[in-house]
Amino acid sequence: MEQNQLAQELQARYRGAAATGHDLHVAFAIADRPPLVCRMRESGIVFDTGFKPEATFYFDSEDTLLSILGGGGDFVRAFMRGAFRSDGHITLTFILLMAFQAGGT
Repeated sequence: MEQNQLAQELQARYRGAAATGHDLHVAFAIADRPPLVCRMRESGIVFDTGFKPEATFYFDSEDTLLSILGGGGDFVRAFMRGAFRSDGHITLTFILLMAFQAGGT
């Protein structure tokens, strides 16, 4: 999947209510691909490489990213096997998981 297609997929899954009271700049890095950098707010998610991320979340593959952010993947198991990690802002993981949870609002 191309970067813009992946960004569109994440936009479609995004649930702004999880970011209420937050204005977050995060990056999603997948293997050797350039990171997708976004701003997450209650009003929506915007992808722009000009944002300086507060946190970067690393995934071993696009499938892992979509599985974890789609609510079907086990982020703890992925973390333990090295398929998902963060650059130290692990508490933001919970906002991230809620923001892309299937069926959320």
